[in-house]
Order: sequence, then structure tokens, then C-alpha cells
Amino acid sequence: NIGNREWIDETAINKALIDKRIDTYCFESESIGKSPLKGNEFALMLKPFSTHMKETMEKNIEAMVNNIEGIVRGIPYNQVEL
Repeated sequence: NIGNREWIDETAINKALIDKRIDTYCFESESIGKSPLKGNEFALMLKPFSTHMKETMEKNIEAMVNNIEGIVRGIPYNQVEL
């Protein structure tokens, strides 16, 4: 999971790991906090690093500028449909 942890039901993931329905769950986070995954040896937390790379920062800035220009022009640039 390299997306938003808030989108994941970590209680359900933890149960699936315990029941062996999922082998391993990897996710990026600064801290595991009070997550139900804390202490589960099959839940692997990786510290985020990709956002600190020069190329990623440049692409993020470019995307933000394009999004702002799109809003001003009334033409969405990176529109997400839910």
C-alpha cells in the first residue's frame, strides 16, 4: 500500500494476516502509531522516501502548477473521479 492508509481497514488487514488469508502487507508510513497492525510480524512498515527524491519533487511541483492553471482556465488537469 503506497496510498493513503486512511483508505485501508487495518483491523481487517490484521485479521486477514492472522488468518493467513494474506501473506504479507507492506505500507509506507512515518509511524505505526496505535494501528492494529502494530506487532504483527507480517505487516511491514517502510519509511517513505520517494517524495524526497529530486525528480519526484520536480514532478510534484509541475503537477501542482498544471492543476492551478487548469483550475484558473476551468479545464481540470489531474481530475480524479470517485
